Amino acid sequence: MSNFTLEVSKPKSAEDFESYCLHVYCVVFSDALPSNNGRSGQAQGGVDLFVHDKNAGRIGIQCKRYWESALTKAMIDNEIKEADQRGWQMVQLIIATTLLADSPLEQYIQKISDMREAQGKFKVKIEFWPNICSHINSHPSLQKIYSPNSPNGMFTEIRDRFDETQAMQHKILQGVETLKRGPLHAAGRLEPSSANGIEMLPLLKEKYARYLKSNILSIKFLQKADRCMLEMTVEEHIAGYLTNEITTRTDLGFVAGGSDDGYYFSPQRSVLENSIRFLDDSDEISIINCTDIFTHEAATFIDAYWREHGAPPP
Repeated sequence: MSNFTLEVSKPKSAEDFESYCLHVYCVVFSDALPSNNGRSGQAQGGVDLFVHDKNAGRIGIQCKRYWESALTKAMIDNEIKEADQRGWQMVQLIIATTLLADSPLEQYIQKISDMREAQGKFKVKIEFWPNICSHINSHPSLQKIYSPNSPNGMFTEIRDRFDETQAMQHKILQGVETLKRGPLHAAGRLEPSSANGIEMLPLLKEKYARYLKSNILSIKFLQKADRCMLEMTVEEHIAGYLTNEITTRTDLGFVAGGSDDGYYFSPQRSVLENSIRFLDDSDEISIINCTDIFTHEAATFIDAYWREHGAPPP
């Protein structure tokens, strides 16, 4: 990954920096339940946050947003003293700051930490702004939020999804050209009223491979005068040696008179445009609600996940 320290904006207030630290260190230490130590304005005894490292134990975080002023040895000593006086049960105190690296101050804290560890007390560590940015750089989930222009950031993800959509549209165009060259009516594969159908199975496999029924032979998007349909052909084995091919059509929604607000199919659009809309706008929930192309187990899982999280599975 590339170095993107300058892309991470520093927090604008002490409260914002504390929120940064809470999110960053809960990811770094894989703690799903980090905690604030009291609230702003309360005496916090040298510790703003607590996180738990499963390999070490409880860790305290002191958030120091000294953006333009210096962080002195006396300030460090005072924070450690306050934490000692409160008797916090923790294995380490991390002093996080928005300042750039300060080698003499880091050496001072290392000496203090070594002495304290020898005495059986909690260790002390300082993390400067570049260290915090390094944590963000190492975790894609943090990059998406705090460095949206980074390789794993939110904007890059949006661009990648746009590129994927463009590629999918190109594949559909290729499919249309193939259908134009094929003897549709002679083969009897489509009725005259739906001869502008488009084979969707390859693209649906790319998008929903883990959910699709394994016995599907074909899924076509059809457009009639007044509605769009999804035609599915499945293979069914009978008595161990017979094979049936069963074709069903699902009504995807009205066309004529439908609203042209981006959510309904429109007769003013070509079958290509409407099929692209079906691929782009449909998610797992809409698929299980309007089609029968997923397995029963997949549909049950998706429905349960949606009810619990209010969103489709990742």
